[in-house]
Amino acid sequence: MTSALAHLTLFPATYSQARESRLRTHPDWSRGVTKEAYLRRDDYLATLDVAKDGKLTVWVLAPRNDPETLDFLCSCESYKRPAILKTSSSELENVTGYGIASVYTPSQNRGKGYAKYMMRLLHWVLGGTTLSSSDISFPNDLWGEPPNIPQGHGEASFSVLYSDVGSFYHNCGPLPSSEPGWVSTRNSSTVWSFSQDDSSDQEKSKDDSWILVRDDKVLEDIWTKDALLITDTVSKVTSSKPIISFLPFQGVAQFQHARLSELLLLRPQLNDFPWGIVDSSDNEIFATWTIEFGQFEPYSMSIVLTRLRCPPSRFASLLAKVKGAAGLFGMSEVEVWNLDSELAAEVEGGRTFERDEHLSCIAVYRNELKGEMEWEFNER
Repeated sequence: MTSALAHLTLFPATYSQARESRLRTHPDWSRGVTKEAYLRRDDYLATLDVAKDGKLTVWVLAPRNDPETLDFLCSCESYKRPAILKTSSSELENVTGYGIASVYTPSQNRGKGYAKYMMRLLHWVLGGTTLSSSDISFPNDLWGEPPNIPQGHGEASFSVLYSDVGSFYHNCGPLPSSEPGWVSTRNSSTVWSFSQDDSSDQEKSKDDSWILVRDDKVLEDIWTKDALLITDTVSKVTSSKPIISFLPFQGVAQFQHARLSELLLLRPQLNDFPWGIVDSSDNEIFATWTIEFGQFEPYSMSIVLTRLRCPPSRFASLLAKVKGAAGLFGMSEVEVWNLDSELAAEVEGGRTFERDEHLSCIAVYRNELKGEMEWEFNER
């Protein structure tokens, strides 16, 4: 029996549809940025390495007979990213993964199954070729003809998203059965709340071997080096479980800063804000971070580390320096995702908990990834 939603399918958005999708999200996601600035930011993001040359696609769920309508039901975005994969029986592979973002359904269309259906179809345009080779067939009898796979898509090994709606995406699998969609993985956070008069931190932050990084070129050099180190680390791991990781270069880590561009313009006090730290005596010891803005006024700010590479013996000093930098700009929290236990043991005062927002979730399209697997280097 054909689904009541089979007259709808997934299309890459036209420019006008992409603009409409952003206008819809502005009231909920702008954090005080004007509509014009919000649109300007997204136009800017589309020019960056992380998005250009077809790496960013805006998707809309629309009627098959009216693919360019501005009255589409819901929308989302995908970013094609460089990734690596290692299974217990294979050499390291360079593979394609996707980050999913900006899933949005306008209020008048909610509760009707549109977003769930859109996300089910999304698997087939990102990893449809891979899924088909895994003995999974598109359910034409229920959903009609599959969506067209645009050039450069269809061969993903996996995709990820960060859920703020609990387990919703788990139930958005590629089939109308129990096949899971995006499955929640490790979601541990460690947060240090502090004040500027913390004497122990002040003492540790006097370590002058650290260099705070503000220059974009230096940051990109750090992420390029980190991509090589991640690749080398994963290639040497012996594990019975498949291991996947994104790589932070080619604009992937930079995106965490660029997306804040208009918010930063509203806060001139952040003009000299540092985005990373590196050990002057060993450039393979570093951290980079982004700013997490609160959702509601007065839009609190905290630091969330995006990359961290540090031996236990240097972590307390690094963290003290990061806290000191944060405090100078009016912030009083530093957060790290999935903190290594050896690093955690070096510093007191952190609160570790399982997040109930920004849940890291992954969908896999290759047979050898199904079941238990490890998503490494997912600091943010």
